[in-house]
Amino acid sequence: MLGAGPIGQVVAHFNLSYSTAAAVVGAVATGGYALDFVFPWVIPFVGTIQAIIIAAGTGAAIGW
Repeated sequence: MLGAGPIGQVVAHFNLSYSTAAAVVGAVATGGYALDFVFPWVIPFVGTIQAIIIAAGTGAAIGW
């Protein structure tokens, strides 16, 4: 699973179909908050991803 792309990792972790996983990854990547209503179990993961992006961006800005 280490070499799998983001869609492959979502398929493996949540046991979703490829098309559903592609929709989830696409919605998360574009920042679609409508995803929370369709897939409420994704909310903690989206929050974690957004927190990591904020922390990484802040670290990059400070380091720059």
